[in-house]
Amino acid sequence: MVMPGEFRVFLRMNGCVESIVEHMSWAMECECVERTGGGGWERIVPSMGVVREIVEGDEEARRIVEDMLFPGLKERKGEEEGGTNMEPLNAEPYTVGWKVIKCMTSVEGKLKRAASELAWAVTGGDPKKFVRGTGFGNAVHLLGIKGIVNTPKHDDGKDKGQKGQ
Repeated sequence: MVMPGEFRVFLRMNGCVESIVEHMSWAMECECVERTGGGGWERIVPSMGVVREIVEGDEEARRIVEDMLFPGLKERKGEEEGGTNMEPLNAEPYTVGWKVIKCMTSVEGKLKRAASELAWAVTGGDPKKFVRGTGFGNAVHLLGIKGIVNTPKHDDGKDKGQKGQ
């Protein structure tokens, strides 16, 4: 998906970014929290793609969405520098950011990847900020895909002279 830069600015200037995030939040509520929808992830992934496309091309829109998903992340930046960051800093239940993190741990691969890429774009591609916002356990999958952390390779027993079953 490629969105013209002028359209991103148009959406931001007319308050549409917030509306798109609210729609995405509603879809996540139905599918990831209440589980009332059938195949609702198919509604969520396009919304996440649109929001990601907007924030990747418009810094001001990125800040707006960051404040909606990870409120207070900037203020708490130095607070957890020495901590383990295993848990997200601002993941109050039922907030938009909490729902995105919930989708990041979904068993549905497309939803998991879309949510992770959205959080990555919203945090400006900064690995430390991404981990602070989502927690290391939630972030490690995408960090491994991006080659930022080494994830263990699958061991099927063949390397040790054992026969696979």
